[in-house]
Amino acid sequence: MLVPERFQCGGGVPVLRVRDTQVRAFEQVARAAFEDEMVLLGRASAPHRCRLLTEVALRHVIQHAITRASTHRFTQRGPVRLHVELALLLGSGFDGDPQLPWAAAALGVPDLDQSYRAEALHRGACAYFEALGRETPGRTGGMLERLAAFAEGARVAGPGRVEDEALRVMAALDAEKATYVGEASLRQLVARASGTCGGLPEASRSASVVMLAGLMFVFGHQCDEDAMHPWIAASLGAEEASRGEVLVGAIRRWAARWRDEEAGFEPPGGNP
Repeated sequence: MLVPERFQCGGGVPVLRVRDTQVRAFEQVARAAFEDEMVLLGRASAPHRCRLLTEVALRHVIQHAITRASTHRFTQRGPVRLHVELALLLGSGFDGDPQLPWAAAALGVPDLDQSYRAEALHRGACAYFEALGRETPGRTGGMLERLAAFAEGARVAGPGRVEDEALRVMAALDAEKATYVGEASLRQLVARASGTCGGLPEASRSASVVMLAGLMFVFGHQCDEDAMHPWIAASLGAEEASRGEVLVGAIRRWAARWRDEEAGFEPPGGNP
């Protein structure tokens, strides 16, 4: 008897029993293979962002995107792949970003089959990129340079005028995108930035709010929590007395790194 009796059913037909631990092992192997595929996809579809990340950081971003896709009940290969790609292109929080209302609209009908929701998400993304174009190192580096120049110019708005100043700065970063996104959505970015910077003293709060709103405009509304841009969270976590200076310095350094990417220079070690 090749198959032990305990693995046989009536009539002597062998039954394969797979333990839960074996199932989990199979799932882990499949997940790892899919992550490997997503690393290649990211480097092809969002090459500049991915080149500025270490391998470990890129995998962390992809793992987070896969997990977040599951919250939208994306379980099939195509929809999950699309979600990961958009997270790399538009930021890990793209699905709730007020600058991208089409994403929330496509994902906001949970009872609709995931393939239909993924198709709506794809159409929205295509329309967005058709209108504004894909990210380029020169464009992103230029926006960061202009944002740093604002901060260094010390044109800090007084109390009650921070929102208007932030809107003006975002329009100066990229007028075409600011117009396309719309004022109402930009004001939501400022509100989130204000909440994040709410504990700062008034002397440094205004400039910090404007800088953070500008970074959200460039990298997505959750850029301060995005593993793709850990330098933003690190700068915001600096000592209060030096936070503004640290943030400006970081913006300047990353503007230079994006310019280097435009010139084709290899990053020294990825995003720290």
